Amino acid sequence: MKNNNKFRLDVWGAITLGTIALYALFLLYPMAYLIRQSVLDPDTGGFTLAYFTKFFSKSYYFDTLINSFKVSITATVLSIAIGTPLAYLFTIFKIKGKSVLNILIVVASMSAPFIGAYSWILLLGRSGVITAFFKNLGIAIPDIYGFGGIVLVMTLQLFPLVFLYAKGALKNIDNSLIEAAENLGCSGIACFFKVVVPLIMPTLLAAALLVFMRSFADFGTPMLIGEGYRTFPVVLYTEFINEVGGSDGFAAAIAVIAIVVTTLVFLVQKYVSNKNAFALNSMHPVEEREARKGINALVHLVVYLVVGIAIMPQAYVIYTSFKNTQGKIFVDGYSLQSYQTAIGKLGRSIQNTIIIPLLALVVIVLLAVLIAYLVVRRRNALTNVVDVLSMIPYIVPGTVLGIALLIGFNKPPLLISGTMLIMVVALIIRRLPYTIRSSVAILQQIPMSIEEAAISLGASKMKAFFRITVPMMASGIISGAILSWVTMISELSTAIILYTGKTKTLTVAIYTEVIRGNYGTAAALSTIMTILTVISLLAFSKLNSTPAVPVIAKKPDAEKESDAAPEKPAVPMPEMVFAEDKASKPHAAPAMQFFGKGDDEKAPAAPARATPPDNDDSMSLPLMFLNDGDEVAPVEPPKEEAPAQPAEEAGTAPAAPEAAPVEEAPVEEEKTPETPEQVGERLHQMGAALTLRCALGGILALVLLHFGLAAEGLVGPLGGLDPVTAPAAFYAADLLFLALALAVGWPVVRDGLKGLRGERPSMETMPAMAACAALLQAAVALLNAQSYQASSFTLLSGIAALGLFLALLGDRVLLASVQGGFKLAQAGPEHRGAFRAKDKDLIRILSKDMDEKDPWVLLSRPAEWDDAMVEQGFGPRACERRARKTNYILLGAAVLAGLVFCVFGGGLNGGAAALTAVLCMGSPLSSTLIAGFASLRLQQTAAASGAVIPGWAAIEELGGVDTVQADADELFTPDSAMLEDIRIFKGGRIDRAILYSASVLSKCCNTLSGLFRQIIEDRTDILYPVKDLEVHRGLGFSAWCDNNRILIGTRAYMEKEEVPLPDEEYEAKHSKNGELQILYLAVSGSLHAMFVLHYVGGRNAARGLEQLQKENIQLLVSCQDPTLTARHITDAYHLPEGMVVLLDQEQCAALGAATAKDTGSEGCCILCTNGFASLTGGLRAAEQAQNAETTATTVQLVSVWFSVAIAVLLTYAGSVGMLSVAAVLMYQAAWSALSIAVCALKQHS
Repeated sequence: MKNNNKFRLDVWGAITLGTIALYALFLLYPMAYLIRQSVLDPDTGGFTLAYFTKFFSKSYYFDTLINSFKVSITATVLSIAIGTPLAYLFTIFKIKGKSVLNILIVVASMSAPFIGAYSWILLLGRSGVITAFFKNLGIAIPDIYGFGGIVLVMTLQLFPLVFLYAKGALKNIDNSLIEAAENLGCSGIACFFKVVVPLIMPTLLAAALLVFMRSFADFGTPMLIGEGYRTFPVVLYTEFINEVGGSDGFAAAIAVIAIVVTTLVFLVQKYVSNKNAFALNSMHPVEEREARKGINALVHLVVYLVVGIAIMPQAYVIYTSFKNTQGKIFVDGYSLQSYQTAIGKLGRSIQNTIIIPLLALVVIVLLAVLIAYLVVRRRNALTNVVDVLSMIPYIVPGTVLGIALLIGFNKPPLLISGTMLIMVVALIIRRLPYTIRSSVAILQQIPMSIEEAAISLGASKMKAFFRITVPMMASGIISGAILSWVTMISELSTAIILYTGKTKTLTVAIYTEVIRGNYGTAAALSTIMTILTVISLLAFSKLNSTPAVPVIAKKPDAEKESDAAPEKPAVPMPEMVFAEDKASKPHAAPAMQFFGKGDDEKAPAAPARATPPDNDDSMSLPLMFLNDGDEVAPVEPPKEEAPAQPAEEAGTAPAAPEAAPVEEAPVEEEKTPETPEQVGERLHQMGAALTLRCALGGILALVLLHFGLAAEGLVGPLGGLDPVTAPAAFYAADLLFLALALAVGWPVVRDGLKGLRGERPSMETMPAMAACAALLQAAVALLNAQSYQASSFTLLSGIAALGLFLALLGDRVLLASVQGGFKLAQAGPEHRGAFRAKDKDLIRILSKDMDEKDPWVLLSRPAEWDDAMVEQGFGPRACERRARKTNYILLGAAVLAGLVFCVFGGGLNGGAAALTAVLCMGSPLSSTLIAGFASLRLQQTAAASGAVIPGWAAIEELGGVDTVQADADELFTPDSAMLEDIRIFKGGRIDRAILYSASVLSKCCNTLSGLFRQIIEDRTDILYPVKDLEVHRGLGFSAWCDNNRILIGTRAYMEKEEVPLPDEEYEAKHSKNGELQILYLAVSGSLHAMFVLHYVGGRNAARGLEQLQKENIQLLVSCQDPTLTARHITDAYHLPEGMVVLLDQEQCAALGAATAKDTGSEGCCILCTNGFASLTGGLRAAEQAQNAETTATTVQLVSVWFSVAIAVLLTYAGSVGMLSVAAVLMYQAAWSALSIAVCALKQHS
């Protein structure tokens, strides 16, 4: 499907014509009528320019235009002067609290400008706080009124827009340009003005246009604080209001002048920006860096000061909203008096602020999607007209648009002025460009081939559009819609012209309250407006963080590039309208020399002895440092080193497996795994979203609990919503707040209903059922408001909302435990994981020397971090599966109670009340809190030993473990091996013995390498190259070193290699009858030395083994030290005989093969960051968590069954629907406290 250059009358052609017709009716017709009125003589009906002559001939009017230019130009220049350097500082320097500062800047930019003006009245007005403070000091400061005040408010309100634009552009600058400028001597401030500013000039021009347009069209700020300094929008408004009922020609003429001025400014900006436009490609984006100490303090001071001043007015308004008022002045003390007054008197304004923009938003989203598709995919002459028409409201001031609509639609047959419809139409026309531009931008990134593929597979054009294209546009549509929403709820300039008493919005209410001097009420309303704005912006931030279009994966060659600097994603420019190398250090000389010069490797080897050495041929040497004498000649490291391999595999190279034919392998699009930074960011975003939901859910739960108690007469009504005098309004508000609570707790409701359908068991099913039942009850109460209020049935929406809130809180606590585990997992680069052995053949081999022939073995192997471990943390639990039947039983009891009441006298009211009462009483408030608290405590306990347990599935796996496999390296540290004696035989040298042993063992045996490295003081540069290393597990090692064949191992290994040895009695004497370990060293077939050593158990491993002993868990040990036996391990840690089994060659080979086959973290039960201590600590923490969660969940299920029994009795008594909110709340609180206490006690025991 290609873009069409000719218009065709198909479905899209009809949509094009319909769109043009709508714009013609609601935009062109009012504008044309406005122009007609401006040149129409009211007396003769002929053409006249009298109104324009009047405006330009009288300085009273013409000066307002000059004043607006002065204000707009000054505010634009100051905004750029503040916003651009601030964005530069944010981009190049690391600033503490940057994320919070970004949020504050955005909040400052998105609130209504006149709220900032009102805030500054409270601060710098004639009786303002700051003015009074300086007045008490005897210092007179300028007040906020007049030109200076207007510019101050405008600048602080609009510089964040420049900041956001410039910050996006700065991220697209290639750092090499700045580096080149610095190399040429242009740095610091000179580089900023000569290099950075010219590079982002197109963006600054776009931001300047936006700032100029907003400041030129702003009506509220100069109206509130302008006093004698009149601006163009103010005179336009006052002249129009004064002429209502008479001639509106003069106001129309002023409106036309405004259109001409803004259009000219727009065209000039477009011409300049097109002339200076160029593309930036950031191959090496600017990276943040730490500023020098003095500069760093100055940067932080400037940033905090600017942001603090920008956000200070709103913070002060929020503060004053809680102050007591007496008449029109603030008095000492704090209360919710202002909020009660605001909601009581102006509750309709709050409703209108939500309802009118919502209605407009639905139409905006529909039109924006269609227009974006027309502009991008169906471009022709008519769609170009649609594109131009859609941008006209962008440059027309809101006051002008309001006047045009009011003049154009105040007579039959199009009489809609004074209705809600004209408010909706005005918002649609005014804010539609935001969503159109966002939708166009995202649609331009979607390949046309996707849509063509759908059509080629048989889908119609419209089906391909709605089923393929629209879902892919979702992120752009939602982003534009939320921005449109934010600007609609803060709209004043249009609303002040079009509103009536029934359609007054929050912004108009704030403005009128400020004019009347009711500052407390205005502050409360402003705070509500700020909360709505912040919630909307947070939603925008959340939705905008998800990429709309899948990114094409890089080619494999790209992976070869240097990763010295991490690649950063390219940040798009703000859319225009329409369119120390470390030097190598020499090796330091050692403090003392241990060895003399080594002989040349080419020297002849010592002859092998044919007779066994006599006992007197050996000598015992003390372990002491030799004198500083001969200089050590370091041995050059080997160029190639053969890896250590078992003797069976040495010398035979495994054949490479034959590659499978490429065409036989299914081609699948691999999902690119997330990086740890991406996972961390995703968890952070999830945490922020859940925290916000918890905060909102808690507030709504408290409000709804108050509603329930007020319905019973236990507390007074909230905000004038009395259930006795105004039941319809009361139940409507209850339904609205409960719907909001369900929207906030939607994840709980969604997952709970999925569990009810059997998709996945969930403890959130019961809170979800209670919430849905409460919504039904609230709707029934609203439909039958009078009869429901007169009945004895209670309102349990507060209990249901409280259940949703606590379920969200449980999810947040669970997420906190996952975040804690993730942070611990990222603390170190290498970890070991514990995995349950599921290969039957492997288990059979490992258990051949054990009494238990089918053990539950926990294997230890290296584990790489995998984002699957994070997903495991949110997996289902066994208790959720156990609770599935209970969910159905509770639902059945509730439905039965509802039917009984509905049929036998209670009617629809009684049925809904009974259904809700049973579900609210039976649904535990601590349903997900138990799992959350248990998980958090589990994570904390496991983290103390350096363990991470990824989810409840892992805990269930660990519950049946009776055998643990570990490597000797985990039981004994490099410092655990102790050398008791060295026996050197005739022909041998101690320095050679230690050098040979250290060279070989450093390549293959960690438990012994530490001992010899300690002897040579970690001088690895003096070790000999090692070649052809072979590992004979359980016997010893062989290798070529210094042109000699080196053998290191046990007596059995030496006998196998036919090396002459001293008699066994001699060995028993020095090993103290097997208590110590004997390690022989043979060089070129001749016995060279005998090392007498033993192991000392570590404290951490001892605690872990003690835990395994208490749990009767057997230990399988794999070891490369040929001298280490199960007896030595048992003696070192004082363990019972038979608890330790040392794996032989066959078992270790099978274990190694299984480890090589299974990689990744799938199925990982414990991630160990601290070796064996982490493994045993994790086992204990998992056991405690499972016991605690199982017991506490059992208490919960008992409470549900008990509630069902009570419900049956109360249904029989006919009073289940009359349960009071207080009674249900106390009942649930008691059971929740009991289950949480049981969980805590079990986990701490």
